[in-house]
Amino acid sequence: MPPRDPAVWQRIRDAEARLQALQAELQQLYREAGEERPPLAGVTIVDLSWAVFGPLATQILSDMGAEVIKVERLAGDIARESQSFYATNRNKQSLAVDLQTPEGREIVLQLAERAHLFVQNFRPGVIERLGLDYDTVRQRNPRIVYCSLSGFGEDGPYRHRGGQDHIIQGMSGLMSIIGWPDGPPTSAGFYVCDVVGAHYAAIAMLLGLYVQQQRGIGQKIELSLLECAIAAQAFPVTWALNHPESPPQKAGSGHWTRRPLYGVYPTKDLPMTLVAVGNERWPRLTAVPGLEALAADPRFATPEGRQQHAAELDAALTALLKQRPRDEWMRLLHEARLLCGPVYTYAELFADPHVQHRGLVQELPDAEGKPMKLIASPIRLKQTPGRLRSAPPALGQHTDALLTRLGYTPAQIAQLRQQRVVL
Repeated sequence: MPPRDPAVWQRIRDAEARLQALQAELQQLYREAGEERPPLAGVTIVDLSWAVFGPLATQILSDMGAEVIKVERLAGDIARESQSFYATNRNKQSLAVDLQTPEGREIVLQLAERAHLFVQNFRPGVIERLGLDYDTVRQRNPRIVYCSLSGFGEDGPYRHRGGQDHIIQGMSGLMSIIGWPDGPPTSAGFYVCDVVGAHYAAIAMLLGLYVQQQRGIGQKIELSLLECAIAAQAFPVTWALNHPESPPQKAGSGHWTRRPLYGVYPTKDLPMTLVAVGNERWPRLTAVPGLEALAADPRFATPEGRQQHAAELDAALTALLKQRPRDEWMRLLHEARLLCGPVYTYAELFADPHVQHRGLVQELPDAEGKPMKLIASPIRLKQTPGRLRSAPPALGQHTDALLTRLGYTPAQIAQLRQQRVVL
């Protein structure tokens, strides 16, 4: 490596200082114009992804002000008729186009010329056949950050396999630690791998965008759903790799390293969660009115004894908890500075006064003007907040506006529509 040239590094610092000054001046001008721009205002994303993995990733960025152009086939995203579409496509514009036509491909390449990010989640090989692979797109826009998402990655024996959340939950090892010890393999109950993968993808795109804006270069980013799911299980996976003699196990409503006093317990009326592990919590737990009998049992006097007699301790605790209703136990446990909570249905969750106070549920009109309730972003930036601007778009809702921006005339748009290039 060549030695550091002090003169070059001083020029770098001077350039960074000028850039920061320009950015501060630009932000001040926006304030004077009465507009506080969200963090990603001015960023354009061409999004060819579908289902959940990709669309949720771009929605995370659209919530923060990015313009996301959702490029759909003429029949629409395969998830359009499901609730997952409405959960992952707000704040976006829809362009319905036939990518298998030269005209349709050219429209997308023109959009890519003006974009900062390009996202696709076709199986490896498909995007090349469509002529929208990274090498082709970067010829039109060398600064593009191109995010390629797939189930298993772009190389390896499984590269051509389709990767869906349920498949990945099973293959990643996740199902091996969910459920009861003697029960069959059980899934998480929602698209947990898609959700985790989407958040990794959003982080990756932000990193690519940062490098693009700081260094003026584009690059290709690749993520696989399987690898994201494995990485998300950092604790059990690391344990399994380093302790093969005692791998992670199913633990019902608890955790294989945390039994007893960690799980879901019944009460006189409703179940509740309780976390009372650790030596410092045991005296507080046994001082709770109604639970004092636990301290009198010699089997539970030491941490080793509690671990050795975990089943007996949980059974004794359960018998005591069944004597009072949940809310009374929660009041007493909170007073003892112990961790506990209700086990809610979704209806109960959204009726909770704290959840209502935080304002996570917001209502927007859909493309037909009907009210739609959506979950807002949990990311709360005080100076430059994101917001819900629009409900998920109707198929092709923004085709005319986007083509007009590219310079197409009304007659040309009408001809493309007649030729079934666009919808």
